[in-house]
Amino acid sequence: MHARTSLQVQLTIHDGMVHIAVADENEDLPRVGHDVGEEDEGGRGLLLVELLSNRWGCERLPPGKRMWFELDAKRT
Repeated sequence: MHARTSLQVQLTIHDGMVHIAVADENEDLPRVGHDVGEEDEGGRGLLLVELLSNRWGCERLPPGKRMWFELDAKRT
């Protein structure tokens, strides 16, 4: 929805951690929507990722970016 390009999802489990990565060809980096209003329909995705994950990040790729996060497999 946000990237408006094709995307690739990768899920791996290693050392008790679930690692999820989503890569797309859009160069715009995501931002945490700390300023999202009650009536806004979107903008909370990274807030949820930040709240629920152990770690998360985003890295630039040629072309585009990869957004990733990790979850404790024992909690899921």
